[in-house]
Amino acid sequence: SYLHMEEGFLSRLISRVAVKKWDAIGVISMATKNELVSLYGADPARIVVTYPGVDDSYFAPLPRERLQGFKVAHGLTDRFVILHLGSLIARKNVSFLIDVIAALPARAVLVIAGHGPERGRLERQAAQIGCADRVCFAGKVSEEDKIMWMNAADVFVLASHKEGFGMVVAQAGACGTPGIVADTYSLPEVVADGETGAVRPLEVSAWRATLQ
Repeated sequence: SYLHMEEGFLSRLISRVAVKKWDAIGVISMATKNELVSLYGADPARIVVTYPGVDDSYFAPLPRERLQGFKVAHGLTDRFVILHLGSLIARKNVSFLIDVIAALPARAVLVIAGHGPERGRLERQAAQIGCADRVCFAGKVSEEDKIMWMNAADVFVLASHKEGFGMVVAQAGACGTPGIVADTYSLPEVVADGETGAVRPLEVSAWRATLQ
């Protein structure tokens, strides 16, 4: 079972050796399969793509009254809530989302749930471009709050440069929240453009138009 690691010399070396060793390789996206074939010369006939599933008894829509109370508690009543949930690392490209929120009307707010080494830089970016009051850093959230945020959000966003699958987008979708994702790596496999959300190039104008 192959899951991509963070890019680096060691990870590329391990991948190059591993993909030639096994009789069969399981991956979670076509993007990963294509990468193993193109970069490491893996035999495509030996690679099986199996998408992850979402437990829809756990990730499911919640009652409106419960969500309203949650939004009141977080000062988000009558706000258009855009949610990103994940590690705050460079690959996740959260800085792009801050540029997007800065271009949107004042009613829109970006909630960034998660933690990581990029947080300080992202906070400074929001302050420098004048939208710190519309970017909420929720920090690391519990599994219960994760589901609450996914339900309370109007839209879930993921602008990563690379995702093995983008599981959080599927989880948010099971909660009834559409996803807007970048047209990168596996993300177009998770969102059906125009049906369960939108797939857009990494251009602020394109994301602004879709969100508006």
